[in-house]
Amino acid sequence: MNSPNETFLIDSQDHSPVKAPHPLVLLVEHNRGVATMLQRAFRTWGYQVWIAENGQDGLDMIGTQAVDSILLDMHTPMMDGRTMLDEKHWAGYDKPV
Repeated sequence: MNSPNETFLIDSQDHSPVKAPHPLVLLVEHNRGVATMLQRAFRTWGYQVWIAENGQDGLDMIGTQAVDSILLDMHTPMMDGRTMLDEKHWAGYDKPV
């Protein structure tokens, strides 16, 4: 039986769950310098980090993978953080933001 704190990714070949080695944080940030700095910090703390440049890309990512937490810029292009917060529940995400 899986622990409730375990994170699983979906294998792109056969769509089977694969245990993620570290918690996965989705960073929604359009400023590449800020995103890189935060990604480095989170990696030193043992996290995997995915970067989305806007809220729409972030929603697309949480719709396809098990993300443990989201760090969200409130002012991103296309879809800002406030809109993403309103929309995230439609993607089935109910973890920390």
